[in-house]
Amino acid sequence: MEFPVVAGVRRQTVLPEIAEQDGKIGWIAGAKSRFFVEDLLGQGGAGEVVLARDLDIGRRVAVKKIRPDKLSGEALARFIREIRTVGLLEHPNIVPIHDVGVDEDGNYYFIMKYVEGRTLEEIIDLMREGDPEALAEFPFERRVQIFYHLCEAVAFAHQRGIVHRDIKPANVMIGKYGEVVLMDWGIAKEVAQNTPSETPADARAAFTATVGTDPKGWFSTQVGITVGTPAYMAPEQITGKPTSFSSDIYSLGVLLHELLT
Repeated sequence: MEFPVVAGVRRQTVLPEIAEQDGKIGWIAGAKSRFFVEDLLGQGGAGEVVLARDLDIGRRVAVKKIRPDKLSGEALARFIREIRTVGLLEHPNIVPIHDVGVDEDGNYYFIMKYVEGRTLEEIIDLMREGDPEALAEFPFERRVQIFYHLCEAVAFAHQRGIVHRDIKPANVMIGKYGEVVLMDWGIAKEVAQNTPSETPADARAAFTATVGTDPKGWFSTQVGITVGTPAYMAPEQITGKPTSFSSDIYSLGVLLHELLT
C-alpha cells in the first residue's frame, strides 16, 4: 500500500516570552520549536511515544508517532484510524487527543494528554511481589473500582461501534490522582454489529499454533493476521476470525482474574 509523502514543517511557538524588568513588562519575540522532547515513554510494534513539553502552553504532553523504520502504508492507515477512533471517544476514562501534525521530515504524529502515573501491569507486578505500599494502596475494593471504570470506558466505545482489541493491564494507566484511563487504541476497529463469533474446538492448539510456546511473546501486542496480545485474546481473535464486542469482554475477564488473584 502506498502512502502520501507530505512536506511538513517544524511546529513553532506562537506566544512571545514575557520579560519583566524594573516593574515594566516587555516581550521577547522569536519562535522556537514548540515541543521539547524530554523522554521516551514506550515503543510498540510500529509506534513510539515520547514525553514532551509544550513550550507555548507550558504543560507536558505525550507525542505518538510512527517509528521511521516501521513506516508503511499499512502502519499509516492504522495510525490514522487510531486518531479518528479516539477522536470519537470523549470520555473521562479514555485518553484524549489534542492535536495532529507532520514534522519537517514528513513523520506523522499526534499529541495526547500525558497521564502521569503507573500502568495497571506495574501495579499488579508490585502486588504479586508483596509490596506493602501497593497492597495498602490497592485493596480489593479499590481494584474493583478500577475495573468498574475500565468497563465504563469499554461500554462507551461499544456504544459507538468500536472494539478496542488489545485490552490488557499494560494499556491501563492509573494516574497520580486516581484516574483510570484506557490507552492505546492503535488496533481498535469499528464493527457494524455484535455478531456472535465462532469458537474453535481446540482453542489451546490454535493459540500455540499462532504465537508459539514461548510465554514471552504472549504478553506483547501482535500485528498481522492476528492482532492483539495473545495472553488476553478471545479464541476467535487468536485464530484471526472476526472480532466483536464479546472479544473485548473476554479480555476484560482475563484482566479481572489477574487483578483480583
